[in-house]
Amino acid sequence: MINDSIFCGPVFLIGMPRSGTKLLRELLNRHPLIFINNIETEFLPYFVNNWELFGDLSNFEQFQSFYTCITRLPYFIYRTDARIVSVHDWYEACSEYTPAGVFEALSRLDLNVPLSSNYLWGDKSPSYIHHLSLIKSLYPRARFIHIIRDVRDYCLSINKAWGKNILRAAQR
Repeated sequence: MINDSIFCGPVFLIGMPRSGTKLLRELLNRHPLIFINNIETEFLPYFVNNWELFGDLSNFEQFQSFYTCITRLPYFIYRTDARIVSVHDWYEACSEYTPAGVFEALSRLDLNVPLSSNYLWGDKSPSYIHHLSLIKSLYPRARFIHIIRDVRDYCLSINKAWGKNILRAAQR
């Protein structure tokens, strides 16, 4: 028997690049009740820091302006599946027009997770490691999985994959 209180979102996978967050995401996504986006959003802090500029998003015209601005971000531009949530679907999916509500609606739509379900939904954006308190203030029940890889393996991996300087990688 599964405890339903365990399966609620969100969960954030965080860590340095090449630390194993992608592998963990793939493993978690094999579970029928866990849904973690295959594309890193990386824009939740931007949402929050610029929220006042977007105006009252419960007004559909304001939401359309917001949508036009947001869909210029890399998350939307570099999608390979060519499936971008429509402005109308996103607007209708919002239970509240706050950064948390708008982000959750987009995440659930992109993940095809029913809006009223208690399935575990989440995001793998390693840079969110710098924004834990912000995310926790938005989602008090959020869970974080922080992957820490042995620094030696991390340095070798980042050097092999991207030719990065091993000493600089070790300092990071």
